[in-house]
Parts: sequence; C-alpha cells; structure tokens
Amino acid sequence: NKLLNTTFTSEGKKLEMAAINAGLVIGPLYTSNVPTSMDLLKRLMDGSMFAVAKLCLPIADNRNVAQAHIKALTDPGAVGNRHVVVTDSLWQKEMALLLQKEFKPQGYFIPTAVAPNFTVRIASWWDKPVRTIISRLGKYFRYNNRRVR
Repeated sequence: NKLLNTTFTSEGKKLEMAAINAGLVIGPLYTSNVPTSMDLLKRLMDGSMFAVAKLCLPIADNRNVAQAHIKALTDPGAVGNRHVVVTDSLWQKEMALLLQKEFKPQGYFIPTAVAPNFTVRIASWWDKPVRTIISRLGKYFRYNNRRVR
C-alpha cells in the first residue's frame, strides 16, 4: 500500500491512487459495443459454446463498480487501498440456468451441460479466452468486499 501512496507525476507532483478490483462486470449496457466482461454471457447466448465449464466467477454489477469509482475519487479514506467490488460468486452453470430461464422463451438455446475439465483444457489450445480460465477450473472463490460495502 505504501507504493500506492508514493506515485509521482513527471513534474514531481504526488498522485493519490486507489485500486478498484471488480469481478466479472455485468449489468445494463449503455452502448452497442459488447465489453470484454460481457463476452462470456454473449458466448453463452450466441451458440458459440456447446457446454459450460466448471468455473466459479466473482460477479459485480456495473452500477456498483461505477459507484465504487466515484467513492474512490471523492473519499480521502480510499487513497492507498484496494477496493474489491464483488456482489457474489456464481458457477458458470448457475449463470447459464439464469439466462436460460429468462431467454429460452425468446428462442435462445443456452447450454447448461457442464463440460469435463479435460475437454475445457483441450478447447484452450485454440480458444484464447478459455486458456485464461484453466487454473480456476473447479475452484470456488470467495472475496472480501467489506471495504466497498
């Protein structure tokens, strides 16, 4: 944390910094561009996934992330700290079931079968986003968001 407090500009002025560490950011889109964090949900809905991985992800609502940024900019107590913005952790299958409940009546096919870990590892050979999750397969993560609450 000392490093976060001792960053200087090229003019020698001290910068005050706070870090916002958010989970998978989801929520209402305010643009037609799909942000990287929403790529997983897009892939679940557009047919590019045949099954889900045994993957647990921290979830953050984009409105909470925005509030955390505002608070970090306006609260002097935020300086020099990391602020974890996570509402909950969900397994990818849980996300798929929620999407299926909402969007299946509209004609979407949302995969809910869980792929074996070895299949996910093989898919990671050619699918870069899948490559990034290999170390997290089958692990449940819980985060301390006390500072943000």
